[in-house]
Amino acid sequence: MFFIPAGLFFVFFYFNITLTDMNLLGLSSNEMVVDVLPDIVGYALIAWNAWKLRDKSYSFSRLVWLCAVMGIFSLALQLVAPTGIAALVCILLQTAGVLGTMKMLSMGVADLERIEKRHLNLPIIERWRRMVQITYIALVACSVAEMFLFLGIFSLLVLALWFVMCLFYIITFLRTAIRYKRMDDERTGKAKQKARLKNRKYYAAPLEPHVEKKKK
Repeated sequence: MFFIPAGLFFVFFYFNITLTDMNLLGLSSNEMVVDVLPDIVGYALIAWNAWKLRDKSYSFSRLVWLCAVMGIFSLALQLVAPTGIAALVCILLQTAGVLGTMKMLSMGVADLERIEKRHLNLPIIERWRRMVQITYIALVACSVAEMFLFLGIFSLLVLALWFVMCLFYIITFLRTAIRYKRMDDERTGKAKQKARLKNRKYYAAPLEPHVEKKKK
């Protein structure tokens, strides 16, 4: 499950670098924006772990398909930058994808807790998920409002609050991944121990005497 927190980091945060290509005389230049944390990488990491856990929960199985769709969608946004109404529709679809991913992750963790009968921080995950959703929706609303009016410091405050909430959510999910790994190692260790005991009993068992059948 360690790829899921890493994937959430790619999905949540944006860090773009603008590269400028100038000619020899410096009369003209071409600018290219490079996304250092592409969403498609994040969705690929989440889908990879969800694929491994698909047998544990149907939510993880559905999450694989959602991540595939969102990954293709994010790649298309990188290639074609929409404007106007198309940009607004893309923002709403992207928001729905992020919120759906978080919801399916919570449902998957709930199924893991029910199957393994162990606590995996689900109440804390749900708490931070709601906080991230509220701040994310507020951030999207501010982004849409910025198209028509200038919000100034209020937009920056919402962005900072959303950043903090996302960090706490990722840290919580990382703790869940660590707990699940320990639980899996414990279960695997017990299985290996039982196999060793079985082998010891097999080799320690006395050999039965070989009795040849008398020829008639």
